[in-house]
Amino acid sequence: MSFIDKILKNKQNNNKNKALHHGEIFELWAHLVSRYDVLKKTQILFSYAHDPDFKMIISEGLDILESQIDELEDIFKEYSIPLPDRPPADVTSSSSSNPLWSDQMIYREILNGMSQFLDTHVRTFKFLWNDELRPVIVRFLKKEVDLYDDLMKYGKLKGWLNMPPKPEKSNN
Repeated sequence: MSFIDKILKNKQNNNKNKALHHGEIFELWAHLVSRYDVLKKTQILFSYAHDPDFKMIISEGLDILESQIDELEDIFKEYSIPLPDRPPADVTSSSSSNPLWSDQMIYREILNGMSQFLDTHVRTFKFLWNDELRPVIVRFLKKEVDLYDDLMKYGKLKGWLNMPPKPEKSNN
């Protein structure tokens, strides 16, 4: 083991139980509250979806959201941060036949929400100085990027993306 590795290992062991700073607590709090909101909205959108394949994709996303929420809640408990109010376990709509919510519209809502959450993951990562917590957010970000990429491919397959027109060939 190199000299610098020994120093870093010793320092890391000494800082293992170091308290979080206010900015880290705020970002983690905002991240968890946002995840709660996304979970609630996705559950509602799921109840209006019709396409079986699309419902399966949304269901997988809900499982990932629940898993990430559980992991964030565990971090809050570990650092003795009070948890925000969690929404009810199931907020699905009682009516799944709303003509205003087509699968294409639901798809775009979810894709847009994921796009915005990519920024949320990056912002949270930038505020975390804690060496144990940054990898958690990096893992969330990587998962979100992978899911976003898959959802883009699915949207292209279904024809649900508003693709910009292709440039016309010039005669020059």
